[in-house]
Amino acid sequence: MSWTLTVRSGRLLLVPGAILTFLLLPKDGRGQELGVGCEIISARTFQRTVLPGSQSIVWMGTPNLLCADGASVRADSAISYSESGRNQLMGNVVFRDATRELRATEADHYTVQGQLFARGNVVFKDLGTGREIRGDTLTLLEAGDSRPVDQLTVRGRPASALLPREDSTAGPSPGGAGTSGPGVSPYRITARVLRFEGDRFLWGDADVEVERDSLLITSDSLAFDREAGTLVFTGGARMEEEGAVFEGERMDVRLQDDVVDGIEIRGDGRLVNEDIELVAPWISITIEDEKIQQILATGEEGSSRDAQPTPHLVSQQFFIVGDSLDIQSPNEVLDRVNAVGRAWGQTFAEGDPLPPLDMRPSQRLAEGPISGRVLTSDWIEADEIEVLFGTVGGGGLGAARAGEAVPDSLASTAIAGTGTDQRGEYFVTQLTGNRSARTLYRTPPEEEGDVPVNSALAAAAQAESPQVDREHWPLSYILADWIAVYLSEIGEVQKIEAGGSVLGLQLDPETGTAATPPEDSL
Repeated sequence: MSWTLTVRSGRLLLVPGAILTFLLLPKDGRGQELGVGCEIISARTFQRTVLPGSQSIVWMGTPNLLCADGASVRADSAISYSESGRNQLMGNVVFRDATRELRATEADHYTVQGQLFARGNVVFKDLGTGREIRGDTLTLLEAGDSRPVDQLTVRGRPASALLPREDSTAGPSPGGAGTSGPGVSPYRITARVLRFEGDRFLWGDADVEVERDSLLITSDSLAFDREAGTLVFTGGARMEEEGAVFEGERMDVRLQDDVVDGIEIRGDGRLVNEDIELVAPWISITIEDEKIQQILATGEEGSSRDAQPTPHLVSQQFFIVGDSLDIQSPNEVLDRVNAVGRAWGQTFAEGDPLPPLDMRPSQRLAEGPISGRVLTSDWIEADEIEVLFGTVGGGGLGAARAGEAVPDSLASTAIAGTGTDQRGEYFVTQLTGNRSARTLYRTPPEEEGDVPVNSALAAAAQAESPQVDREHWPLSYILADWIAVYLSEIGEVQKIEAGGSVLGLQLDPETGTAATPPEDSL
């Protein structure tokens, strides 16, 4: 996954000097230097009217001007008013110098006020860097006594800014190569309104999109502070990057040397990739070397914990809930999850249905400690839960930390016959609950009918609809100060450890019957 998001650009916009100083006030005729150093190269028509008080108005048809700084100005027609300082250009307006170009249908420049207005298919290009801004209208308020820096606003349906990454400032590309060369894609920012303030600030309002290669960010508004290295997206913010989706009402993206090193999501936060789905009111993501290293998820500060959704993490193999979640994934390898406060951990074996994402532990247990829903899966509840992960075929990390080897009798059969290499897929190796811990789990019998249970599980793992009859396995319920549950690669409980004040019971299925007991009864 790539997290390079370069927006550094020196000046986001530099308007040609001819725009800021253009003034058609020839003193003696059309063939000489203009008052500010712009010479008339050609013009189809030329008319100068002197007004009372030595003021004048100049009309020109198809003017072609060349200024002392090398800038050229062309238009279908131009009018200059010496009294107001207004210079009006109409039709196919082009300002161009060695490094920049501005095109528009019409343009008005007010010399005294330091204002420029351009209308109609406005296109500004920085010829040196490739930066390009487009819109229906452009307004420039020049720096002066009332404004310390230039302020520029572009409007359109949409307005857009194309911001290439620069070789001298950009980080590595997604493939690890440098940023030079034609293969480096620019960032494209679109919105109904784009506002620039000097070199530092950029705002986008309404229908904001930031796009580059596989990266796409959308929101209602954008605020970019280049010096602080922060991008703030508000209002239905959504980021997509190489299969990962991030969503929230507000999303703060932190940049270090123009490379993303963190993301903070507030309000209805959601993170989804091919392995997990995380939902929480507040999510903080730490990124190093363009890889996610840690994810924190909690409720929002100042809100009652009962009045907001409980952070929860779900995948095809597990479901973890807590008032706060700390997900450790060094170099994007899922290692452990710490759930604190009303924590609940649940694992799924092959073929188990996934739980409703909006169900809280309190809602589960409100149905009663012995209910059909609670009895359908193995689970653990405690004040704190630590969940450890391994990879399919790679052994169990949790048991290794505990100083024991996890039996791998099911390791090969769990992925046999799938036709794909599933090594690298995550599975829960251990769940440890601390303080007020309790767990409910099933243990497989020695045989599933007349077939050894390991063979039955292997056959079920290969089948599209597993047929192992877990409902008639022995059921255990334990309460203790702490409980550790060790699991196999296909989600079956292998071993239980408990300490402190331990209480428990085991329920064995009634032999000689295949009848399914009614729900909420034993």
